[in-house]
Amino acid sequence: MMAAPNGMQPGSGAPYPLGSAIMPSAGHHHDMAHVWQLVEQLSGLLHENREKWEELQSGIAKVKVKERSKGDGDGEGEGGGEDDGPSSEETVAELQTRLVEKEREIEALKAAYLDQGQLVTEYENGMQAMVKLLHARCNEREAETNAIHAHYLNLLSASHNETVQAQLTHQAWQASLQRVSENVRFAYRDKTEQALPYMKKIAGLKEENRLLRQKVGWDPPSDSEVEGEEMQEEQRRGR
Repeated sequence: MMAAPNGMQPGSGAPYPLGSAIMPSAGHHHDMAHVWQLVEQLSGLLHENREKWEELQSGIAKVKVKERSKGDGDGEGEGGGEDDGPSSEETVAELQTRLVEKEREIEALKAAYLDQGQLVTEYENGMQAMVKLLHARCNEREAETNAIHAHYLNLLSASHNETVQAQLTHQAWQASLQRVSENVRFAYRDKTEQALPYMKKIAGLKEENRLLRQKVGWDPPSDSEVEGEEMQEEQRRGR
């Protein structure tokens, strides 16, 4: 059985392309198995034809030896040879015809075998080229994916920084509001504490005014009069 043109032995299964860095698909394995099955069939036919060729060569040699031995015999042998001559010639012609047919079959099978071997080689070369293209595409895709990841990581980092800055600004604003509220409360308390003596004095004056009016028999002061007096007192304090 002859070896395939690519150096692989028939019957060893469908080989994977050399240099392949990825696992071939199931379809690739099936195709290679089918191709190698055809190669094995062709190799078997070639082996069978060689055996038949050897048998034919052996038969022709035997016939030639037989004819040579008959040619060297006596007259009776020659007579018998003359009787067997046509039969021997027919046998030789038949063997030669069969030999020519088998030679044609062998040539056809050789051509088919070479075609199948070339097909396998081209298929392997195509697979290797496709693997290279896939590697290049995978590398490009990986680079694109890494660039996208880096871009989104930058966006996430910027968004996180903006969120942190907004939180800090909000905290500062709340602290400012708290300080303003405390200052307003302190100012109101200070104002109340500052106005308390005057309010006590005003209350005392009101009570004194009421008592004096009561002594002289006047009516108690009305609310409008009290408000007017309070306004006058505030104006005096303002001055």
